[in-house]
Amino acid sequence: MSYCPHCMQPASGPVCPNCGRSTQWTPAAGQLPAGTVLDGGSLHRYQTGAALGQGGFGITYIGKELESGVCVAIKECFPVQCAVRSVDGVTVEPKPGQEQIFLGARSSFLEEARLLARQTGLRSMVQVREFFQANGTAYLVMEFLDGETLETRVKRIGKLPAQELLYRLRPLIEDLNRLHMSGIIHRDISPDNLMWMPDGTIRLLDFGCARAVENGKSVSVLLKHGFAPVEQYQTRGQGGWTDVYALCATIYYCITGTMPTPAVERLEGAGLTPPTHLGAELTPKQETALLWGLEVQPTARPQTMELLATALYADPLGFPQKQDIKPGWNFTFSKKSIGILAGAAAVIVVAIVLVVSLGGRDEPGTGYNAPPRFSQQATQPTLTPGEAVVQSQDPEEAVVQSQEPEQEPEPVTGVTDDGYEYVVEGEVVWISGYTGSGISLSMPDTIEGMDVVGIGERAFLGNKTIETIFLPINLREIGEAAFYGCSGLEEIYSYSSPEVDQDAFGGCTSLRAILKHEEDEITRSGWDLPDDVGIYDRGMDIGDGALHTFYVDDRSILYGITEEDNAVVLDFPNDEVELAPRTEVAGHTVTWIYDEAIQGMSEVPTVYLDGEILISADLALSPDVEFHTQTEEGMCSLSYGWYASCVLAEAVEMERDYAAKMEPDIELVQAAMTRVEELKESYSHERPDGESWGTLLDDMGFNWSHGMEYIDNTDDEEFGTILDKMMDSFSEWNDSAEDYLQQFGMAIGFLDGTFYVCGIGTVV
Repeated sequence: MSYCPHCMQPASGPVCPNCGRSTQWTPAAGQLPAGTVLDGGSLHRYQTGAALGQGGFGITYIGKELESGVCVAIKECFPVQCAVRSVDGVTVEPKPGQEQIFLGARSSFLEEARLLARQTGLRSMVQVREFFQANGTAYLVMEFLDGETLETRVKRIGKLPAQELLYRLRPLIEDLNRLHMSGIIHRDISPDNLMWMPDGTIRLLDFGCARAVENGKSVSVLLKHGFAPVEQYQTRGQGGWTDVYALCATIYYCITGTMPTPAVERLEGAGLTPPTHLGAELTPKQETALLWGLEVQPTARPQTMELLATALYADPLGFPQKQDIKPGWNFTFSKKSIGILAGAAAVIVVAIVLVVSLGGRDEPGTGYNAPPRFSQQATQPTLTPGEAVVQSQDPEEAVVQSQEPEQEPEPVTGVTDDGYEYVVEGEVVWISGYTGSGISLSMPDTIEGMDVVGIGERAFLGNKTIETIFLPINLREIGEAAFYGCSGLEEIYSYSSPEVDQDAFGGCTSLRAILKHEEDEITRSGWDLPDDVGIYDRGMDIGDGALHTFYVDDRSILYGITEEDNAVVLDFPNDEVELAPRTEVAGHTVTWIYDEAIQGMSEVPTVYLDGEILISADLALSPDVEFHTQTEEGMCSLSYGWYASCVLAEAVEMERDYAAKMEPDIELVQAAMTRVEELKESYSHERPDGESWGTLLDDMGFNWSHGMEYIDNTDDEEFGTILDKMMDSFSEWNDSAEDYLQQFGMAIGFLDGTFYVCGIGTVV
């Protein structure tokens, strides 16, 4: 029987009748083809579908247990630093010279699987069904969870209601406490690892980083900057308190929409904004508990989930007997290590045999608000006797030896702590591969004190996780297919004018924008980019401020975040015809639509304005776009009044023969909005306090010598008659040629079935 590779339901045609997706799926390099049958060596056989995700240590697929027909998730041990797929496309083999490293990775994978398989009754966590060895590697079979991650949910609907989230997390906190008491810590709690299920429960996903508590031994880590506590940048001292911090950081992000200040930055004195200051609705007791869980020093935090829950909830949970678990270590940093922490970069994935150094990355899934680039020096990890550096070069990519090898030493290769494979050539460095799992990559400017000048061929080939890239400052060349197939890549920050080889960004279907210096020569043709990829200069005026960084929402609308902290719509997708920009993105109010945002459309688009979004008068009058606004009951929208002011000012200008230009004015629109609210109380040219309407302009400090106010109200939802009357009034008001109205603003409000209109015109 044939199955859809995406939902694993029976499907025979080109389109799945169950999920509506194509029944064809092409695996990325190194992934199993759909339809591969895995024999667990027992009664169970599994068939794989599409890959759900891939990290530095493994690949997770959707699958089906053939005997029962149950959908499952299958994680395959595939450490990319030391493993390759055999010519049969299924068997996994160690890279030459890396046999012991691969065996250690597989052994660690199986040991973690054994630990997790012993956990029963923890219904808030993904359930392990089976683990086995086959095809030269190991597999972990888990239940398949078809929900929505908290990260996706926050991006889709905005910050989550605090009380609802805390209520739904209670069972998970209880289960985490039980997991810790059994001697296992998860070490990877984050918004993208917690799933909101269709029944409203929240489940904890991938246990790829879960480990038994090590008694003083070094452990490898997968580190998510912003959600990881400081001890996770080390290789010792982790315990239940480590998960406490990660869970509290996750709660903070979900209820504020903002990532908490990374722990390593707070070591240097950076502050943490209380969640209630960002709009989260918490009681004082709950906020105190959450901030306790986010204490930087491990010993200052709740040491168990039970202690956290006692502080967080009004009534105790059903915890088993409290355990006395304390970190058995002395947590101190030298000045040198603190400096490394402060300069850390992207998500860190470290090979099992390496001692973990310090690192980090920018905010996950948002793709914006990254700090300014700075020069940082990445260093090689210190090796103890018996340890080896993971080599990254595949046999087929080996450098051809010269005829006189004794005069041509082999290139020096290595892997940085944050997963960048590199090759030293003379006095410069090329990045040749990437084994991390970062979302926002701030590539190193130097490695071992030498400039990074190139990104090699196929270095990031097929990476579907990366969303944002900050290129090295001194970059000179990007090799062929370097980022080919990086389908999640949305934005690139460049600091030079590198030469770009063929198909370097081929298959980057989500790429929306590149930010460069004005003097850098970067073009679409030079980089072989599609027409819908925008190229912008740092600091350029985008209508309501200077461009600082980008944000791409889930509908591929590109926003520019300005140095003044405004959000501006920079570009709409070319294939959309109905466009509704958000009124707020990532905590920034959307205030403007850039004139060039609506270009290259296949047909005339319709744009829906709301909130405080403004447009230029030229764009408002453009025949290439149709704007729609709406006035809700009791509301008086700034964007609605501004658009109407632009249109009416132009209509007035066309009716009169005097050369003075009638201009829409934002302050007059705001004044008219105030007057509309006053008209709802007292419909007259006098304000509710009995003063003339003009006192409002005086109160605002507006510069005016003559003025006119037009007010009207109607039960009729058609405004044509009112607008005609207003246009005639403002066109004919001309006591003298010098006194033609030069500025104009209007507003429209709606209350109890009645529309109120106010227009104000002035002469400076």
